[in-house]
Formats: sequence, C-alpha cells, structure tokens
Amino acid sequence: MSTALITGGSRGIGREICAAFARAGYDVAFTYTKDEAGARETARRIQEAGAGALAFRCDVSDAAAVRTMFGQIFGLSVLVNNAGIAFYGDMQSTTPDILRRLFAVNVEGAFYCMREAIGKFLARGEGSIVNVASVWGETGGSCEVGYSASKAALIGLTKAAAKELGKAEGGTAGEVAHTAASYADQALDGYSLMRVESVDNRGINLPAVAAHDENGV
Repeated sequence: MSTALITGGSRGIGREICAAFARAGYDVAFTYTKDEAGARETARRIQEAGAGALAFRCDVSDAAAVRTMFGQIFGLSVLVNNAGIAFYGDMQSTTPDILRRLFAVNVEGAFYCMREAIGKFLARGEGSIVNVASVWGETGGSCEVGYSASKAALIGLTKAAAKELGKAEGGTAGEVAHTAASYADQALDGYSLMRVESVDNRGINLPAVAAHDENGV
C-alpha cells in the first residue's frame, strides 16, 4: 500500500485530508507540533477507514527534523504540504518575529518537505506533491499582509518546482508540484499539469488530484 504524508494533520483541514487519503486506500503519515490529543484523534480517523496511521511530532520549519522524519517513512507516493500558520493584524503589529515565523512554516517548511520527498519519488519513479496555498496568495488580504505574502511565496515555489522537475532525467517528473488553493476552483492551470477537481465550495478532492496520473513524479 502506498503512503501519503500530510503535514499539519492534527486538526481542521489537515485531519480531513488525512481521512480522505485513508478512505482512498493510502496508509497515512502526518505531522503535528503540540496537539497530542488531536493527533490521536486523527490517527483514530485514519485507522477507522482501515488504513495504517503514523504520527510525527515535527516542526516542518526545522530542516534536520524533517530529514529525520522522512528517513522513517517508506512507500511514500504523495506529499501534501498543508501545515501553515496565520496572523491577523495590520502591518504595524506584524513584528519581525511574526513575519519570520510565517515564512518559516508556510514556505520553508514546504520547501524542506518537497526537497526530501523528491529524492524518494525520483528513486521510486512516481509520486505527487500538493501544496495547499490560499486565495490570499493571489489577491492579498487586508490585515493579513504577512500571511498573504507567505502564501504568494508558496505559489511561486510550486510554479518553479514544477518547471525545474519537468526537466528531470527520464521525463517522468513533469507533474511534481500542484498548487491547491484553500477554496475550490482556484487551480493554477498552466503551471500545474494536473487539474484540481472541485468537490464543493469548501475545498478540493486532494486524493483525486494526487492519483490523477500515477506516472507523474
């Protein structure tokens, strides 16, 4: 059975993504930072769907911790970069520490996980990455300048990775990166080769995105 790794899986959207992949037939690994009770509930939901569950307490902004975690995951075929933080406040209240933390989690965390996953996918010959962005990354959000900027950077990271890996040896890496916005029908067509399939007005069918082409790395 293939494994999907979902970052930020102990609650909310992340937990639902974990459950969706479990129902789709994947074993599911996920990360959390502090919420152990939430992690246990996510694991229960995964196991309830008949899948294996593996929880990692990991700060994705820590490159060394991310590398250690990936060394313990086998059969990885999907990475969903869902972990993210937000800050609501005007620019004057956005301190340097807040801004740095937003970028550390929302951008650096995705980068570190992508870098580790890509090595596994190229060796395996297949794999998919879904980066969960936000409409604020495209349009900007008032009083969420730091968050909007970090999500815009994540979209840029996804576009660049898709182009870079499309040139990978063997021509099998053309579909490595796909950007999924927080709302339905926000696919960045033209940059991601897989289309995002909308399921309702709250989100997207991430397992369908990841499984659209099993030969795309």
